Amino acid sequence: MTVASSRPAGADRHDSGCKVKMPLPPGVTGSAIFRGERDEHRLVLERRFADLTISADPEAFALWLGMNPSGAEADVNDLTIVKECTWTKRLGFRRYVKGNAGTYRWTDSTTLNASRCVLSHPDNLPVLRALAAEAGIIVLATGKPPERLLPDVAALFDALKSDGRTVHCLGTTKDGWPKHSSRLGYGTPFVEYQL
Repeated sequence: MTVASSRPAGADRHDSGCKVKMPLPPGVTGSAIFRGERDEHRLVLERRFADLTISADPEAFALWLGMNPSGAEADVNDLTIVKECTWTKRLGFRRYVKGNAGTYRWTDSTTLNASRCVLSHPDNLPVLRALAAEAGIIVLATGKPPERLLPDVAALFDALKSDGRTVHCLGTTKDGWPKHSSRLGYGTPFVEYQL
């Protein structure tokens, strides 16, 4: 996967509002696929770990599916990505791939209901279905989505179910949504999620 941007040279980039961005640690390479005039939509983010103590096939990957992307880019992590990368390595994978039900890059998901922007790029669902077909494990970590994202989350869950995918999560919220990964301890068990 390569960094793919639709942004014209010299154009301003979209600001997701993310306040905490970190460079990739040594031994980690990254890539991302963006869409939109200002790269406001991120379809896929990937990290590869050079850690040779992980014996898994270097092409096998864990696919994490969240609600919407924040500030991480090809060469920059945010807190969620750091956390999920650690879990991915603990699962024995040398590749981490991140997708989301929505693609609009924004940190404060509570304000998405008031937004007039397109929340999910039309290329998103076909890309996620193709990735899910190849993933070694699929982990849902959406949290409870805002109302405007509910149709996109439902479409993703329906697609995974109709494609016969087994999916996991880190427990569920009181409303039955897959818990978001960022505030959970590393001892949290993975459980199968019923779509």
